[in-house]
Amino acid sequence: LAGGLEIALTCDLIVAAKGVRLGIPEVNKGLFAAGGGLFRLPNRVPYGVAMEMALTSDPISAEQGHALGLVARLAEPGQACAVALELAERIAKNAPLAVAASKQIIRASRGVTEEDAWKLQG
Repeated sequence: LAGGLEIALTCDLIVAAKGVRLGIPEVNKGLFAAGGGLFRLPNRVPYGVAMEMALTSDPISAEQGHALGLVARLAEPGQACAVALELAERIAKNAPLAVAASKQIIRASRGVTEEDAWKLQG
């Protein structure tokens, strides 16, 4: 919750244990999420979901986050680090320049037309 989700939103892939709650509860304390969560969250979940989470301070479960595409991998409780390491090892087995280029294209193509995305690919 709170700063934890805001940090997680800076990551390309999120691994979360089943039963974990994800949210930005600052409004119930008279604050707003100042760590980037308010502009990163709507890029990762549907707009309405982001608005509801931000304005009500109600969290979602890791399972809901997975269904929405926010959480890449669900882990059993206590196994999130092991699942994250397994995912990292799978990525690390690939050609590093191809992985870096893929990440760059995916990041740069968010919110652009397909025509412009083709230009990014070169």
